[in-house]
Amino acid sequence: MPTALFGFRLGQLPQLSLLLTFLSVLSVPLAAHTVRINEVMASNVSTIADEDGDYEDWIELYNYGDQSVGLEGWGLSDSYSNPFKWTVPDTSIAPGQHLLVWASGKDRTFSQPVSPLDIEGLILWLSTDSIDFADAAVVRSEDGTSYLQRWNDISSFENDAIQEDTAKQPRIVFDKDLQRHIIAFDGIAQVIGVPDFTRNHLDGQSFTALMVTKSDVSNFGIRAHGVDGRAGVPRFYFEREHSSYDTFRTIELRQNPGLLALHTISHDGLQTFSGWVNGTPTGSAQITVVDTFGGQGGLGIPSASQSTPHRGEIAEIVFFDRQLSATERSAVETYLRNRYPPLRARYHTNYSISSSGEEVILTLPDGHRVDELPPTPIPTDISIGRSDLHPSQWVYFEQPTPGLPNTTATYLGITEPPSFSQSAGFHTDAFNLELNAPYPDALILYTTDGSEPHPDALEGVVYHYKNEYPQHPGDPMGSLIEAEIRSHLYHQPLLIEDRTSQPNHLATRSSTWHRNPPYLPETTIFKGTTVRARAIRDNYLPSPVVTRSFFITPEGWNRYNLPVISLALSSKDMFDYESGIYTAGLDFDQWRQDNPDEPAHHTNPANYRRRGREAEYTGNFEIWLHNENEAFNQLLGWRIHGGASRFAQQKSFRIYARPGLGAPDTITLPIFPNLRGRTTQDPIQNFRRLILRNGGNDHRRIRIRDAYTQTLTSHLGLDHQAYRPAVHFINGEYWGLINFRERVDRYFIASHHGVEPEDVVILTGNAIIDDGTFQDRLDYLQLRDFVEANEMTLEENFSWVSDRMDMLNYIKYNVIQIYVGNWDWPQNNVRFWRTSQADSQSLNCAHDGRWRWILFDLDAGLLPVGRPWSTADFSHLERVFGKGPEAPVPWSTSLLSGLIDNSWFRNSFINAFSEQIATTFSPERMNLLLDDMLAEMEGSLLEHSLRWTNMVDVSDDIPGIKRFATERPAHMLEHIVQYFELKGTAQIFFGVTGEGSGGFRLTTTPLNDNTPGVITSLAEEPFPITYFQGVPVTITALADPESVFTGWDEFPDDPSPTLTIIPEEGLTLTARFSTQPIPAPHDLSSGPYTFSFWSEDA
Repeated sequence: MPTALFGFRLGQLPQLSLLLTFLSVLSVPLAAHTVRINEVMASNVSTIADEDGDYEDWIELYNYGDQSVGLEGWGLSDSYSNPFKWTVPDTSIAPGQHLLVWASGKDRTFSQPVSPLDIEGLILWLSTDSIDFADAAVVRSEDGTSYLQRWNDISSFENDAIQEDTAKQPRIVFDKDLQRHIIAFDGIAQVIGVPDFTRNHLDGQSFTALMVTKSDVSNFGIRAHGVDGRAGVPRFYFEREHSSYDTFRTIELRQNPGLLALHTISHDGLQTFSGWVNGTPTGSAQITVVDTFGGQGGLGIPSASQSTPHRGEIAEIVFFDRQLSATERSAVETYLRNRYPPLRARYHTNYSISSSGEEVILTLPDGHRVDELPPTPIPTDISIGRSDLHPSQWVYFEQPTPGLPNTTATYLGITEPPSFSQSAGFHTDAFNLELNAPYPDALILYTTDGSEPHPDALEGVVYHYKNEYPQHPGDPMGSLIEAEIRSHLYHQPLLIEDRTSQPNHLATRSSTWHRNPPYLPETTIFKGTTVRARAIRDNYLPSPVVTRSFFITPEGWNRYNLPVISLALSSKDMFDYESGIYTAGLDFDQWRQDNPDEPAHHTNPANYRRRGREAEYTGNFEIWLHNENEAFNQLLGWRIHGGASRFAQQKSFRIYARPGLGAPDTITLPIFPNLRGRTTQDPIQNFRRLILRNGGNDHRRIRIRDAYTQTLTSHLGLDHQAYRPAVHFINGEYWGLINFRERVDRYFIASHHGVEPEDVVILTGNAIIDDGTFQDRLDYLQLRDFVEANEMTLEENFSWVSDRMDMLNYIKYNVIQIYVGNWDWPQNNVRFWRTSQADSQSLNCAHDGRWRWILFDLDAGLLPVGRPWSTADFSHLERVFGKGPEAPVPWSTSLLSGLIDNSWFRNSFINAFSEQIATTFSPERMNLLLDDMLAEMEGSLLEHSLRWTNMVDVSDDIPGIKRFATERPAHMLEHIVQYFELKGTAQIFFGVTGEGSGGFRLTTTPLNDNTPGVITSLAEEPFPITYFQGVPVTITALADPESVFTGWDEFPDDPSPTLTIIPEEGLTLTARFSTQPIPAPHDLSSGPYTFSFWSEDA
């Protein structure tokens, strides 16, 4: 989504006008050639999109001569040391013409076009060019509208698409953007099909399929006969007739709604698929293996979800009955793309340009440099180039003109920002704030409503929002309320005072679809003042915006004992009826109009459910961890975060460091004290993305169930999200408690495990690709299928699986989820990862390429109310093995169900419960941690409940969690005995003795004096763990440094530090340790040291 105009990144240069003058001297072409670098954009947020709909950097070349110039082999680079980093393919540029090259990093050129008719294997080609409007058998006209009855196949196979039912015939419309006809489907009933196509042509065959679509929704495609019960991305469907949800197979590719796209799928006839969107391999593709083609069905156009056709448009469908070579495929793609201007093949370099300043050089094939732009800061959505009136001088353009003459207004430089007379943060007394301009001829614009200052907003920019929605069938739609954002011209100091007594502003607005929002504050809330200012000057671009928030309170910095976050966001971006994303808005009303008799549900469409870059705005974030000396202030991208919890009145934010905003590419702040990489142990203080979380499904209650569970189990080595509570303000108004959380993505994994972000593979749910490739998904599905189809009792089979997934990680992951009773798992909230660049020689175990599971979103554990299994005695163990009430879907339980047949896995799984119940989940430890986490927030709970008045009293929630902590151990042990049909339990007591010190290594945890849950030293009091009769336990005694294991008190004849025992009630294991004598160092002055033998205890 476009950011506000003038959201720049500025260089730290005091005299940019002098820099541009210097650049104008360097800009004279260094060789007598008539092609020059004409315009460059290094931070393209909203100016122009490429053929994929992405806003990428770009470089424009221009031929100012009177003859065409061939560019094949020319170098276009962002590196003086590598002038041929990207070379121009075989093309030329005519006199007076421009050539736009995308500096996107996509490294894309294109082949010479070849018609599908000239490629062997064409069996179907449906094109709008083939429509004969004069043929009544092809086109039916009614009331001036044309309907398609037959879509003639222009291949030689006559696979015409037919629709004889007039109620289902799609419309033929003329698309002004494409300047051609296109077939439009209404998403209600319109569909057309090719009879018997799959049976005759695709039964077990290789193929290549291409489709040009312009979809109004994100899940649009074509399909063979069958029923589709899933949604989310566009798909090619080749399904069996009468297939069920568990057996049909699909081929899916992502598409941006509203944008024309060319999809390509290639299948080798066996098991391997490849996918492309607009010629680019799609790592986000979801392409499910097709077992066999067949059935009596035909090819349905477009696809249907639950028997309802999707809405969108199709212009072209091409099928080949074989897998095309890369050259053939590229040639056909180029041919099809050249038929549609928005898809026309364009050049993309293998690099992007830094907006902070990076050279751009143009070089002849012989190495002679033709032109260059030296490293120059370029603000967001601003270009730098040569004016047609003064081609020898580099200037800035506020209105870039890619592909067109540079005739818009030019600017000599960038204005310096204004200064503030007071520091931001908390003050005890009111004061007058002075804003100082950097130049005598500069003016200052400012706002106090969170919006960016802009000359066009001096008279106000009006928008509309709603506070009443048709929650129930028959409710009125509710009226629109007018609001505005406004900028001011600075004339005199601004009074900064405590504004608590002033009427609430944003806090009076609805963020849900309620008819009468039940959460709005009944009293005035604490308010500060957020001032945003910029300087403007003739012939210069405006300065960057400076944002400072001020809070006046007698307590000053002592008002809060938590970090404070101040967000400066445009209220229009939040609450505008059409474009705001913190409100139900237009999207909910459209749903209500389409579903007048349906009850509203928290998962209904609403503006706050919009996702992706299109639903991202820019705001300023100030963060104080303790006081004014630990301040953070940066422009960041923000979106609404979450799944079902997006419906919550107070929403979660996902925030992004965007270098294009004129800010660093990381959020650099020690938000989480002592946070270190899980396997690297390196400090983590730089974040690409973060979450400000509302508590998820726990948002109206204690708000920390997820954070509490992850903190409780953080020592077990699983990937989890760090947590820190805070309070936050929006545009000066108190907005309540919020939680800092790490965002689980490729950057999260990279920071914790020392792998490259581009090598991180993350799958979610049923192997849906979050990061990675189709092959990564296939690899995991192959693993899961192998477990389902083979005996895990055979060591060779289990070993094959162990080489591909971290078994102890998976065991601990399941134990945690089962113990806390997370009912929103395993059918939801599943993520697992690996690196695609496995390194078996690395000392870091996470580099081995095995799958590992990630803990996140555990709000639905620890006795959440309102569920039939919300009791400590409910057997979630039975549930995750696919049994009991509301068993999860089979894909979510098949891996665990298969592995449990292996004796090692079964015993380790069972013993893991014993060890974690005794340590991690000991009631004393759980209750102490809960009290500590609540105490941290205690001073802010009341203020939060006054801001969000429908909160459940935390004191009503705490006893339930503590009761769960107390009662769960006995129930969990009994569930294990019953499910695995064991004889019972048996306690083992672990102690240590001797002059030395040490502990034990158990199945899933070390046991020593520092183990969570161990209160008294093992030397003073043996520690009890309840194991299970008949289940062997392997225990290893581990000596501390400078100590040595000398034996077992109970087994004096066994010198081995490792024992495997069958638990018996009352058994005590005492490991004896002695001190390890340290030999005196050898004095080399007395002679050389010669090694002779190893000592017996070495």
